[in-house]
Amino acid sequence: MSGMNERITRLRKSLGLTMEDFGAKLGIRRNTVSQLESGTNRVTERMIKSICAVTWQGGRKVSESWLRTGNGDMFEQLAPEDELIRCLTEIQHRDPTAMQLRFIRAVAKLPPSKWGVIEELMTECFRLDDSEPPSPKEL
Repeated sequence: MSGMNERITRLRKSLGLTMEDFGAKLGIRRNTVSQLESGTNRVTERMIKSICAVTWQGGRKVSESWLRTGNGDMFEQLAPEDELIRCLTEIQHRDPTAMQLRFIRAVAKLPPSKWGVIEELMTECFRLDDSEPPSPKEL
């Protein structure tokens, strides 16, 4: 199995997709995904471009450099504004609670002078439980 085949498997699993669902996003059948992952089928230039052209969950695109070489991050780095949109979209698709929606609306309405208060609160909360801020998946 080549490195690229292994990276396709790693990508699919990191997205939490079955071979069937992964293939559906690419317009190929489950058995074709299996053959790509096992190395039975060679990963074509067209397939590389297809994988990198898809917008996966959370608005992410696969880094072509990572897919080809294994170097760098699996997904392209988003601009801060795009990352914010990705996080909010992810929250929206998880059927947020009324409290979560109220919180997001309240934060969105904060005047710039109040952002320091929020930052202090977050710093204190994460220091108290000795953890890092949650990743977007944990929100």
